[in-house]
Amino acid sequence: MDPTRKRILVVDPEPDSAWDLCAGLVKAGHRVTDTLKAEYALEFIQTRVFDAAILDVLVSRVGDIDLIQLLRTEGGNPLIIAIADFEALAVRKSIINRGADHFLSKPVDMSRLLALMSQQPTFSGKVEGVDILEYLQFMLLTGKKTVVEVSSAEGQCCKLFLDQGNMCHAVLGDIQGEEAFFQCVRFKEGRFTNLPWSKPVRNTITRPAGFLLVEAARIRDEEGGGRNQSKGE
Repeated sequence: MDPTRKRILVVDPEPDSAWDLCAGLVKAGHRVTDTLKAEYALEFIQTRVFDAAILDVLVSRVGDIDLIQLLRTEGGNPLIIAIADFEALAVRKSIINRGADHFLSKPVDMSRLLALMSQQPTFSGKVEGVDILEYLQFMLLTGKKTVVEVSSAEGQCCKLFLDQGNMCHAVLGDIQGEEAFFQCVRFKEGRFTNLPWSKPVRNTITRPAGFLLVEAARIRDEEGGGRNQSKGE
C-alpha cells in the first residue's frame, strides 16, 4: 500500500462539512470511511484499522465511551484531529489532554489538514513550565521551518513564523511584525504548539532573531515579567 495514501475515519454530524472533508481527502488520494453518527464509528473502530481519524468535538463522546481514548487504546493509535465550529482555549486544551494530536476549527482549512496528514511520524509530548523565549531559541537553532502558535491564558493568540533560523513574520490579531512578537513574549502564561509551515504573505521582520530574543528578555526584565511559564504541546 502506498504509505502516502492513508485510511481515514471521518466522524462529523454536519452533512455539508462532512462532504467537503471527504471530497478533499479523496481528491488527495486517501481512503475515507465517514459517518454522521458516533455510534457507527464505534463499530468501525472495532473492525478496521485507521491511519488517521477526524472527529467532531460534539460527537467525540458516546455515552460513557470517549472515541479519542478508544482510538488511542484499541484503535491502533492513529493520528487524531479534532474539529469544531468554535475555538475556545479551554476546549482546545481539554481535547488535546484527552489524546487528540491536533485541533482545527470549522470550516477546516484543507491545505492545513493535508499538511498535517503528510507529516512523518515522530515523537510528541507535553512540557510544562517552559519559558517561551528558551523554546524559541531552541527552535531557531534547529533551523526548521515552522509556525509556533502561542496562546495566552486570556485567549490571545500569536503566530510566529520561523524560517531556517530566522523569525520572518509575527501576527497577533491586527498587529504584525516586531510589535506582535514583543506583545507575545509579554504573555504571563499560556500554551504553545508547532503548526505546519506556511509561507507568510510578506515578511514583516528583518532584524536577526538573536537580537529580537535579547531585546525581548531585556523588555521583560525591565517590566518585571520574569520567566514566561508556558505549556508546550
